[in-house]
Amino acid sequence: MNRPQRTSLALALALGACQPTRADRVWSGAHVTVTSREGVELCGGSIDFFDAYVVHVSEYWGADDRTEPFSLELRESGEEDVSGRAGADGAWAGAEQSVLHELGHVVTISEDGVSAASLSEGFAAALDPIDRAGMWGIGSGPPEAFAFLQRPEFEDRHYLPSAQLARFLIQRYGIETYRRAYVEARADHSAERIEAAFVAVFGDEIYDAFDAFETGPQCGLRAWECEPALHPLLELPVDVQSPQDCTQDPEWVGAAPGGGEHWYPHRRFLLQVEADTEVVTVAQNARLSRSTCADVCPSLSELPPGFEAMAAPASSGAVPVRTLTAGLHAFHLTPVEPSLPFSVRMERALNVRDARRFEELNARR
Repeated sequence: MNRPQRTSLALALALGACQPTRADRVWSGAHVTVTSREGVELCGGSIDFFDAYVVHVSEYWGADDRTEPFSLELRESGEEDVSGRAGADGAWAGAEQSVLHELGHVVTISEDGVSAASLSEGFAAALDPIDRAGMWGIGSGPPEAFAFLQRPEFEDRHYLPSAQLARFLIQRYGIETYRRAYVEARADHSAERIEAAFVAVFGDEIYDAFDAFETGPQCGLRAWECEPALHPLLELPVDVQSPQDCTQDPEWVGAAPGGGEHWYPHRRFLLQVEADTEVVTVAQNARLSRSTCADVCPSLSELPPGFEAMAAPASSGAVPVRTLTAGLHAFHLTPVEPSLPFSVRMERALNVRDARRFEELNARR
C-alpha cells in the first residue's frame, strides 16, 4: 500500500472541483452524502462513521449546527500531486488516507474560510495523522521555519511539523484560541501578516512557546479517536479477521479492495485495561497502530527506552511483549496488501506463555 499524494486544500475559486460530474453510487447520511465514481465501494460502517466524525469534529471546533449535509466524492486516484480538495460545502478524495483530512477541512472552511497553511493543514493533519510515530515531535525543527509560510511555499515536508504544532498549541492555549488564530491568519496573507496574527492572538509569549515546542514530545489531540460513540470497545483477547465482504459488514470502514491502489478496508477499536498488562500481538498482512487516551504529555526523559518503536505501527508477524498501561487505548488496524486476507490477535502475555508451556509438556509425553 503506497502512501498517496499529498492532500491539498482548495481555495474558494476551486470549490467547483468538489462537485461530482457523474455518480455511480450514493450513500446518504445525516451529515455527509458520499458519491462514488470509478468503482470505489464503501465498507458497511463508513457512512455512519463519517456522520459521527463530522459531528465530533464540528463540536470540537465549536461549529454552528448545519442543516444540509456535506458532500464527499470518492475517486480512484488523485490529480497530479494532490489526493484531495475541500471547500465550504464538500470535498473529493482520491485516497483512503485523505478522507478524514478533507472532511476536517470542510468543517473548518464552512465556518471560518481558509486560513494560513500551517494552521489549516496542521489542524486537518493532526486529526488523523498518517505517521503516528512522527507525531511525538522529534526533530520537528523550529516552528519559525514553517509556521508563517505562505501557501505557495508550503510543501509536503511541512505537513507533519504543522500537525505537531497544531496539537501543541491546542494543548497549551485551548481550541478556542487556536480557532481565533485560524480566523486571524488568512490564506492570502504575507508571511509578515501571518506572524503578526500569531502574536496578536497568542501574545509575545508565542516565541517562548515555540522554544518549548522544540523540546517534544507532543501531546495527542484526541478530538475524536477515543470517543466510544465512534468505535467499539473490545476486551482481551482481541481477534480480528479481515471481512469477506466489507461492504456488508458494519464493523468495517474505508473501502473495499479493488477500487484503486489507495483504497482499503480498515477498523478502529478501543481497549480498556484495568491494570498494566503485558500483551503479545500477532499480525498477518496487517499493521496495528496504538495511541493512549490518557491526557499526559511526558518529557523525553520520562519516556521508556525504545518508545519510538512502540509508537510506530506493528509490522506483520509476532510483536515482542509490550505493556499496555492501565486505561483506555485506541487502535487502528490496516492491511499491508488490501487484496489479501489480514488479521491481528492480541492477548495477555501470560496466556501465551502458559499455552506454549502446555504445548511443550504435551510434546514430551
